[in-house]
Amino acid sequence: MDDSQRIESYKAYLDAFNQHSLSKTLAFLSPNCVGERDGKVLSKSRDEMVPNYLSHWERIKSPIELLDIRAIESVVWVKLRSPDEGYDAEVEYFYNEEGLQIKHAIKKVTKWKESGEASSKDDKETPE
Repeated sequence: MDDSQRIESYKAYLDAFNQHSLSKTLAFLSPNCVGERDGKVLSKSRDEMVPNYLSHWERIKSPIELLDIRAIESVVWVKLRSPDEGYDAEVEYFYNEEGLQIKHAIKKVTKWKESGEASSKDDKETPE
């Protein structure tokens, strides 16, 4: 799988995620896919990720927005926005030779709106 194919695969994964389709979303993940944040393992397998997906879908109704995407070797780096929660996240998705995701690494989460503010793609990041 080359970089452009990984990007298209990621976009299809995000589309399945935004449809709240568990079966379609999980089809993009290796059974051994790991979820981590700041180097700490949060989920050790695809099955352990299921409650996270369901919980996320209960909290949010608006689609996750793709602000930026880059493929570097076997990794797709993305910047995502959750309009309902007011956060941007930088995440790296690692792929195996079969084109399945094997790791989700949340690198940075930035709050960009306070409760009650309208969402907009033009909002700026909160200074750190």
